[in-house]
Amino acid sequence: MTAVQSPFWRDHAGSLLGSCFLHGVLVLIVVAMAWVTPPTRRVVPAMIEATLVSSHRNYVTPVPHPAPAATPPLPAVVAPTPVPVMPTPVPKPAPKPAPVKVPTKVLKVPPGVTEKPKPAVAPKPKVVPFSKADASALERELRDNEQARQAAQVKAAQEAARARAEAQVRAQAAVTARNNAVRQEQVAGETSQYLAEIKARVEQAWSRPASARKGVQCTLEVDQSPGGTVLQARVINPCNGDEAVRASIRDAALRASPLPVPKNGDIFQRTLHLVFSPDE
Repeated sequence: MTAVQSPFWRDHAGSLLGSCFLHGVLVLIVVAMAWVTPPTRRVVPAMIEATLVSSHRNYVTPVPHPAPAATPPLPAVVAPTPVPVMPTPVPKPAPKPAPVKVPTKVLKVPPGVTEKPKPAVAPKPKVVPFSKADASALERELRDNEQARQAAQVKAAQEAARARAEAQVRAQAAVTARNNAVRQEQVAGETSQYLAEIKARVEQAWSRPASARKGVQCTLEVDQSPGGTVLQARVINPCNGDEAVRASIRDAALRASPLPVPKNGDIFQRTLHLVFSPDE
């Protein structure tokens, strides 16, 4: 079984422990003060003498006085033993180092020499006179060097110009190729749209014969004038229709005349090849 603490002890345990600790400290302080403080001399009150007087006027009975109590002797006060103080040692100054004597060496002069030797002097370079032939050779060499430098500069400038021209040609070719690709793509789109318009015009003018089955698909060849007038129409292979179907397709091309004319004259085709498939 576990002991259950009461709410009072759980709430006031800290206060009770602190109070007990404080009282214990106070008791220790009082005991220490009583132990250290020397005892005081007890003061004996003065004795009062009294005389009893009897009712008779001439008779006095003396009252014995008690003897004063003996005062206990005071305890001897022991003086504290002085603690010897050790003197602090004073460090002695370090002795100064003895001066070092540098031996002086006296250079001995060899016998027969009365003065100091003079330092050696380097001989002056000999100046060679410059002749006219040397001057001409130097001038010719300078002229040749200048001509070679100018020729190198001209060659470098020519190479740089040629490199720039080649780079410009390549850039122009790249621009032309890009423009051609864009133009071809544009022409291909316009051509596809142009042929789709002509095919739609012919399929709208077609009358389906009774023998035409589902999924008719034939190749139609048309010759036209620049104004779109159909000059001749033919049905060529491949074609999955019979002769009546072929004839109806030729008649539809003739009835669709004039055919649409493209806005861009570059995509005009005098002879057209169309895939006739009205069921798609």
